[in-house]
Amino acid sequence: TSPDLRPTSCSVSLEVLGGGDASVSVLTISGAEMEQAANFTCSGKNNVTNFIGSPEEDVSQFSTTNIPYFLKQLPEETRTVITMSQTLTCVVIGQTLPTVEWLKDGQPLLPPGAQGADITSSSSNTTLTSSVTVMSVGQSNAGRYTCLANNSDGMDSQSTTLIVQEPASVLVIDPPSTARKDTLEVSFTCVVMGFPLPVVQWARRNTSEGSPLMFIEEDSRISFTSEEGSVGSNQLNSTLTIASLEL
Repeated sequence: TSPDLRPTSCSVSLEVLGGGDASVSVLTISGAEMEQAANFTCSGKNNVTNFIGSPEEDVSQFSTTNIPYFLKQLPEETRTVITMSQTLTCVVIGQTLPTVEWLKDGQPLLPPGAQGADITSSSSNTTLTSSVTVMSVGQSNAGRYTCLANNSDGMDSQSTTLIVQEPASVLVIDPPSTARKDTLEVSFTCVVMGFPLPVVQWARRNTSEGSPLMFIEEDSRISFTSEEGSVGSNQLNSTLTIASLEL
């Protein structure tokens, strides 16, 4: 057999050990692929005679497995924005055409359309392309997605974490909107949402027409406190407190 030993991922080296009347020759193939599967025969030659190994004793059989491997790796993280469409794709190769199963957080995405995710696949010869698509991404779609490839020789997998980002929005500002002069302090609470959690800044504008918006800084009378909402809510409650009012 005359296998192709020249693919870019494969290197071949030949080393002769020993000396005198005997020597040992070592053939090394690094990065072997399926195309290098073959029977290799060792033969010797000098100026006296030729020697060719007998088929029974001197033939070494070299074979490669057909475990699936991925043509392109998924990124460690995939970021998208809420309500947008997102597609994750894996391309897998195997001499025996693999099958692909998608998992989310270790659980199969079954049945088709589960958690708003649709799965499509196409194949050509030894290559299979599989994609999972979410048409309108929500926070429930965030998680660890795994493409699991399997054939009769083994399996392989690759994963990516889908991170769903959410633009900052103000849900409500809790008054009071007025305060009397004898009030000791007044507080305003602002509820915002977003992922990552937004950074809140407070500002004021005088009641006169055309007055500029001025950011408020903490001092001896003014303080800010923040409290995150329940786990997974992506909500932040920020409170501005003003003591010793000056009207």
